Amino acid sequence: MSRWSMVVPLIAVVLAVAPLRASAQDAGTRELRTSTFGNWSLSATTDRGLQINNRLAPSAVRLRLTHDSNGWFWIETLRGRAVLWTAGHFSGQSFEFDDRKPDPGAPPLAPGVYTFGTWTVRVTGDELSIEHPENPHRIVLTRTADGWIVVQGLRSRGDLTVRPGDDVLEGAGPGTP
Repeated sequence: MSRWSMVVPLIAVVLAVAPLRASAQDAGTRELRTSTFGNWSLSATTDRGLQINNRLAPSAVRLRLTHDSNGWFWIETLRGRAVLWTAGHFSGQSFEFDDRKPDPGAPPLAPGVYTFGTWTVRVTGDELSIEHPENPHRIVLTRTADGWIVVQGLRSRGDLTVRPGDDVLEGAGPGTP
């Protein structure tokens, strides 16, 4: 018996029992790219951040998140623009949106977990949620929504459905975190 006839089976056994190390991509986490989710368009750029628009309702609620935010984000309704601070309070704030039309060739967002800077985006069935590790609230979009969103877990208000005609500053409380 040659010495190689014993080594080859040993290597096969070692390879068979050695655990595979999964990378972040293997675990299902991917960097979010420009894509669509049902009626929503998600535009991810380095200069404008993540902008979320409803493709069917031009008057829909719009969102803009920066890549390195600590959990605050901008929100726009027909009644104005505001920032939602990590403490869960809204305050009026002017900011720019990129008014380019959504990319008609953007691929649909598959179920899974994505990252955008400090944010985590989870897609399960007909729901997309956007979460940040430094605050308890999360943004929820449903695939067929005609322009409304839900912000869950606000410290100051609990869950809040925001519709296109809503004034998020009405009864908003303190203006800064």
